[in-house]
Amino acid sequence: MKTNRVLFTSFLLLLFSNFLHLSAANSDDYEDTEFIRTWCNKTYNSYRCFITLSKYATTVNRNLFKLAQQSVSNAITDAITTTKYISNLPNKHEAQDCIEAMNEAMDKVNNSLDDLRKRIKLTSNSFSSNINNKVSALDFEDTCQYAGRPMEINEAIDRLRNVKVLTAIASELVIYFEKE
Repeated sequence: MKTNRVLFTSFLLLLFSNFLHLSAANSDDYEDTEFIRTWCNKTYNSYRCFITLSKYATTVNRNLFKLAQQSVSNAITDAITTTKYISNLPNKHEAQDCIEAMNEAMDKVNNSLDDLRKRIKLTSNSFSSNINNKVSALDFEDTCQYAGRPMEINEAIDRLRNVKVLTAIASELVIYFEKE
């Protein structure tokens, strides 16, 4: 009987210590996530920023440099896949102007992302808002507005809009990092 009581008590102590450990871990996770939410709330698309970056909460570990770096990395990855998608679009005559406009827009985005990548490595305080101006001035959509456009063009436009948003978020986070 005494052995059962000792085993039961040991079991309860072990269970309680695991509960305390999990509570502490959840608290850290919460703080990591709230750190990202706080910084994302400062961006123009806070919801998209948080949804995209919150999964990196543990990696970022409440470090603004790492958050900005992760944001730039995400935008670059998305830009690469979008560039490949656009370059593989079927060369249809009615979509040629649109495809050319999207390629030009992707060139601007890739140049902006390259600037951001360099900035985040240099960690200098000489960042200008030039990247935000370039990204917000992308003008592919007017060229791509025509009736009966192929479904692939619609997909490319959605992808390019996504890259535009991620690049703008990355730019804002880099600016915040450089001001800190």
